[in-house]
Formats: sequence, structure tokens, C-alpha cells
Amino acid sequence: MKMQTLSELEHAIGGRPKKALRKKKVRLSFYLDLKEAQLLNEYAETHDKTISKVVREMLQAVIK
Repeated sequence: MKMQTLSELEHAIGGRPKKALRKKKVRLSFYLDLKEAQLLNEYAETHDKTISKVVREMLQAVIK
């Protein structure tokens, strides 16, 4: 019988790897009118991205 390594055992238990914890994210709440929300959803869907990813990319474009 093959014994699992410690990393294999941690992976089997589940959870995010410790390396992934370096970039912490926060949840933000904001309001859009119905048309803005529809446009944002459509844009994200047609570009195969999450809404969060779209917002992060737009923020990076504004900062640069």
C-alpha cells in the first residue's frame, strides 16, 4: 500500500493552496441601474469573463 505524501494529503483534504492566499480580495457592493447592469452582464458574457474580471480590467485601464 502506497502512503500519501503530506502535500497529497493536504490536497485530498481540500481548500486553497497556501500560495494562493497571498492575494487577498475584498467584496465590494455598489448599485447600477437596470440598463447598466444588463450592459455589464452582456459584456462579461460575450467576452467569457466574470463581472469581477471586467471591473478589474477596466480599473487597470483607468489607472495606467
